[in-house]
Amino acid sequence: MCVCVFVCLCLCVNKLADIIVNRVSEETNNIRKTEIITDFVFFCFFLGNDFLPSLPCIDLNSQGMDTLFDVYSLNLKERGTLFHRQAKRLILNKEAFVSMLRKLSEFEPRTLSWKIKNNKINNDPFIGKCMLDQDGNKIDMEKYRKMYYKSKFGKSTPSVASVKAYIEGLLFVLYYYFDEIPSYTWFYSNHYAPFALDIADVMERHYKEDKNMFIKHVPMLPLQQLFCILPPSSSGLLPERLAMKMNKEDKDIGEWMNMELELDSDFKHQEWEYVLLIPGIDQSKFMEVFTSCAGSFSQVESKRNVRGVIYVYYTDDRLKLS
Repeated sequence: MCVCVFVCLCLCVNKLADIIVNRVSEETNNIRKTEIITDFVFFCFFLGNDFLPSLPCIDLNSQGMDTLFDVYSLNLKERGTLFHRQAKRLILNKEAFVSMLRKLSEFEPRTLSWKIKNNKINNDPFIGKCMLDQDGNKIDMEKYRKMYYKSKFGKSTPSVASVKAYIEGLLFVLYYYFDEIPSYTWFYSNHYAPFALDIADVMERHYKEDKNMFIKHVPMLPLQQLFCILPPSSSGLLPERLAMKMNKEDKDIGEWMNMELELDSDFKHQEWEYVLLIPGIDQSKFMEVFTSCAGSFSQVESKRNVRGVIYVYYTDDRLKLS
């Protein structure tokens, strides 16, 4: 006899929030709770997301989440929350953020030692050259950082601009989640993230809050978006004139049509985690080509290239579902 048991787990968001808050603080007032949840979402960005790569030495498979919780909990007691609301705007507590980053950097050699002892080096090309003892208890972090930057950034120390770009990325994702999308054109142009220590140094010496950090512009039209993101193998989804431009011999955008791309497996566990070293496009060049082809669109194709109606779905507590 075959018995199939289906278990439905219903996640209560409020209970999850309580678990997160209780993990880092004994305070439970509503304002503090909201700020801690905002901080939790923010420091999870260090593990990477759709917009940004993860910080070096911080990943889920190497106790990264526990490390973030432990560091944040200690930092919260000393410096307070990372963000607070002021006139509907999220304001960064610069001192608290810098302090947390410096604490995170102190955990980096411990994380690398843990990886060595637990056989989780994961294609790390630098760690073996930076061990100061046979057991991996001591790591030359300065040498490790220089080797990482030389390989991933092209020089032994990152530029201030490249680190500031990552800071902008952290704020971009936060505003995107909690307020509104701050820009339709901004993107992080590097495939790798700087170390926490370097982010802290740049924050302290060079960062000033800029309300005009992001320029919103107007979102692209549907066919414009597809033209910018589709590979040549999917060009059939576009109007014929645009599809004809999507080949590596094209004089305007051919340099972005090469599909022989390199994959970087350094530090990764699974193939799907590999970094695809695809170059960022020149959006202005793509828009020039698009505009030159738009006059040939058929009536049906032109109708595809308009913004549709936005629908908002919500529940009505007065309705009782039987």
